[in-house]
Amino acid sequence: MKQVPILFLGDNPALTGGLSRIGREVANIACGVEGLRVGFLGRGGLPSSKLPFMQYTFPESDQWGEGWLQSVWEDFSRGESGIVMTIWDPSRLLWFSNPVGMPNERWLKYPPYLKWGYFPIDSTGPNGKLSVLAKAAIAGFNRVLAYGLYGSTTISK
Repeated sequence: MKQVPILFLGDNPALTGGLSRIGREVANIACGVEGLRVGFLGRGGLPSSKLPFMQYTFPESDQWGEGWLQSVWEDFSRGESGIVMTIWDPSRLLWFSNPVGMPNERWLKYPPYLKWGYFPIDSTGPNGKLSVLAKAAIAGFNRVLAYGLYGSTTISK
């Protein structure tokens, strides 16, 4: 059976922070889905041999992975189309959903993957709304998942 590559992008799943734990759990669940090949491009730290999926890391000094994603995707996907699923606040992802001026802008605008986002929204800006930049970042995704009822309601507005 052909496996669809799904590459998670977020805080390194081997770390102990909240987004790392969420990313690790979601990637572990995905490993149990027949037909998926799971990888993770994580910010900071080192890969862990205890995790059941392919791991790539980049240093925190390299922002949000914008300089790493293309080469990691090309290695991981083996030339197949698939999914990149982010597990971050939308403020970290405008480059991903609207890559104007990025060195690899054309590749990011016409990617060989669908853009899925899992957004842990826990606050809003003035008037109970997301910022213009957060809205712009979220709008560039093919599929949007929210963390909890509050996040879902906020994004839906």
